Amino acid sequence: MELADCWLYLGKIKSDVPLKNVTPAELVLLLRAKINKAGNTRQDVCGTFPVHDLVIHSSVKRSRTHEMNRLHKYGKTPDDSKFTIEELYPGETSVLPETFEETGFLAQAQQKVLGTPVPSPDDAPAEEITPILTPA
Repeated sequence: MELADCWLYLGKIKSDVPLKNVTPAELVLLLRAKINKAGNTRQDVCGTFPVHDLVIHSSVKRSRTHEMNRLHKYGKTPDDSKFTIEELYPGETSVLPETFEETGFLAQAQQKVLGTPVPSPDDAPAEEITPILTPA
């Protein structure tokens, strides 16, 4: 299962929140889950694609049960009938996506919104910065 770092746009407060080690199933949950009693998704509320600057950095072996239990942290459906992840992937035999390509959202989620370039390991500071020490 792939892991990525990305940003989640919270339209209500007009802020971006960094997310670390997001899985493909978690991405689908963040995008497709009904987040209010009107049945709106996060994209409906934001009015724009809410995940951006996604960078895939590694993969991990994780069972379906472990991932489903981990994603229970996102709570239950608006009517409290079941966990949100179980609404998206019902039953014991539903298959969770292993790659971001499988979600169908990879291209949209990789769009650069923040305009902050990713530093290269070869980038060195222009000058040495010495911290100022104050006497105790």
